[in-house]
Amino acid sequence: MYRIISNDVKEVVNKNYDVICFFTPGGVKSLMENFPKFKQNGTRIGVFGGNTCKAAEDAGLTLDIKAPQPKAPSMISALELFLSTYKKK
Repeated sequence: MYRIISNDVKEVVNKNYDVICFFTPGGVKSLMENFPKFKQNGTRIGVFGGNTCKAAEDAGLTLDIKAPQPKAPSMISALELFLSTYKKK
């Protein structure tokens, strides 16, 4: 048996980031527990997997990077795809 608990990351995340990527629903939960008034304010959100995607959407986050997908089977390839598309704009 195991139990997932959120780490106190207030000092680590108390900065502005361009991109935050989540690999588990627990990561989304941790962000929301540590920063209940979190506002995206232009931060791009990446997610890996269907459950993580649902957790982020349920938390009210706008998703910019999703993996896996046909052209991006990994988070690295999803980031590369996003950045190449973003760079063209």
